[in-house]
Amino acid sequence: MISCIAIYVVILMTTDERVNQLVSPIHRGNVRNGCGFVCSEDGVFSFLRVWPTFGNGNLVEWELSPHFKDPTPHSFTLQSAQFEAPDTDWQNVIGPVNDVYYLQDNSTVSIEFNSWLHYRVKLETSKGTYYSPPISTRETFAEYKDYARWRGFILAWRRALRLSGNKGFLLKKRLSGTPCSCVDPLTGESTDPNCPTCDGTGFVEGYYPAVDCAAAIIERGKLHQTIRPPLGSVVEGNNLAVVMLAFPLLFEQDVWVNRETGKRYFVHTISDQVVWKGVPVVQQVELRLAPLSDPVYQISIPNQIPS
Repeated sequence: MISCIAIYVVILMTTDERVNQLVSPIHRGNVRNGCGFVCSEDGVFSFLRVWPTFGNGNLVEWELSPHFKDPTPHSFTLQSAQFEAPDTDWQNVIGPVNDVYYLQDNSTVSIEFNSWLHYRVKLETSKGTYYSPPISTRETFAEYKDYARWRGFILAWRRALRLSGNKGFLLKKRLSGTPCSCVDPLTGESTDPNCPTCDGTGFVEGYYPAVDCAAAIIERGKLHQTIRPPLGSVVEGNNLAVVMLAFPLLFEQDVWVNRETGKRYFVHTISDQVVWKGVPVVQQVELRLAPLSDPVYQISIPNQIPS
């Protein structure tokens, strides 16, 4: 497993000197700036980005600001247009869909390279309607040669993960939404790590529904045990260093689930190993095993093999 992934990393990182220039960390705060991401000025959307799938259209991912306090449900609609002028006739692509952090455009126009295609996200809550700034594939692919290089890179990594990776699921921690009753009003943090309402996240429902997410293990940590009340004994040495494609974009305390074993790991540290024009492509992630007493084990995942 390790050798296959390592070979892909070496090939992809050395065959083109320009790719090496893309390897750099980016800021992982609540707001990102730079190519490939757009941020809203009204404090609603922290970022928006487009992730081409090559054959199944484009994925548009976003993050809401943790300061956005409109109660859930949050209803999202993905809209598209060929230009981004103020009077553009935006068309609904998919939606409305409640409480998601990405939507997919699998229409014909999105499958091939189209630098004029723009997206925005419409958000509706009980308190109002909001729109993200527009973003286009031009943010990432100014020319077809950029698109072609990205395509080859992503498809090679997919193949590597399919052959040698571990199948799993990702549970994205909610960073916004309806605050839970267990939240301390002064700190804004949950006072109960075992809260059944928010799973210790501070926001009602805790995590978004699981999505498929493959990971290739490149290193296993040494075993050492600590006691962390009220969660009990934690074997923190059951840590993993893995590499993943950077969709969805990870944050600390997201949860990766091994499909075969059922073990659940918290995302601890993330480093962007490859960045294309400001957009993370490959992430190296340190995962820490969650204790069996953690409420994340109570989250059901369809199609998971029971542990």
